[in-house]
Amino acid sequence: MSKHGKTLKPTGFTIIELMVSIFVTLIALGTFFKLYTNSVKSERSINLRTSVAHIGDQIAESISAPIRLLGLNNVFNDWSTGVVIVATNGGSGTDSVSFRFFSPYGGPITKLSLDPIGNAPSCPLYVYNSASIDTGINSLQLMSSHGVYTATGVTYSVLGGKNTFTPSAILEPDGVTPYTGACIDLFPKGTLVTGRNNEYLLTYINGGANTIVRLQNVTTGERIVDFDNNANSSYKVPFFVFQFQREYIVGGLMRREWVSEIDGMANPDYVKEIKAIRFGFVMLSMKDRTNKKVATAGLATTISFCPFEGMCYSHNDLNKTAYVFRRLIHIKNFDYLQRNSGVTY
Repeated sequence: MSKHGKTLKPTGFTIIELMVSIFVTLIALGTFFKLYTNSVKSERSINLRTSVAHIGDQIAESISAPIRLLGLNNVFNDWSTGVVIVATNGGSGTDSVSFRFFSPYGGPITKLSLDPIGNAPSCPLYVYNSASIDTGINSLQLMSSHGVYTATGVTYSVLGGKNTFTPSAILEPDGVTPYTGACIDLFPKGTLVTGRNNEYLLTYINGGANTIVRLQNVTTGERIVDFDNNANSSYKVPFFVFQFQREYIVGGLMRREWVSEIDGMANPDYVKEIKAIRFGFVMLSMKDRTNKKVATAGLATTISFCPFEGMCYSHNDLNKTAYVFRRLIHIKNFDYLQRNSGVTY
């Protein structure tokens, strides 16, 4: 009873109202939890793809870098067995690859920052970017429109605030005859300058559960790529393709074809027909994967992953996620050297 004599009705929620509110609350919580778990799964998937892409791209770019400069400081007329490409064993799938070649990558690569003054060999060579130059280097290659000249016995100094190399001799493309003319005639500002060739060895070995992808600078002993896995590794490379594009003339017609091997030992001129190199590989990732309950589950479902047309890896293991990486490298240096050497084929 109230003080005015009126009867007050009891206040609060009924059981039905409470049940409805709890039900609505559970739906809201379930929705938010689902959104949260989906967000976590999506972030994990993105991080996984990013991680694999980073590893695969790093391997691909590390292999591409020295190949892009293949032949740059070689004299076209002097190409012979062991000068540009020492040995090749290209691969077209799950076999092995061995590619040994010479490239100036890893040494100094820069340009002349000013026109040189005076006649060879005493003309100073002013270069850009001292960070790319080893001050202890004793020879440089100069990419002239007339061929590749070699500056020998060079000494480094800083003249007028400029990075300078002064050679004791500049040899003609034959590597023997000294050049004695005006340096500006052959080596104007912007002339490309490189150091010596380094010898590289690319190796791929498929051992089933074990695979190796390795790129080694044989000259310095540095391993630029050293991917070596076993049965318990998170990443595997079960498929690797490496090929050369030949360009040659038969019966007055230009032909192009991709080949997995080149016989440079038997026919050194064969190397001159290479215009591009391509490679690709499939990388499998077991990271953040849950093993299937039935060992044979998914084996009947096969998906093809193809670095290039007609070269595919058949994947049917649900425990592993497959990714494809590929690179095509045009060997423009070969055309450059051919144009400026008067060599035709």
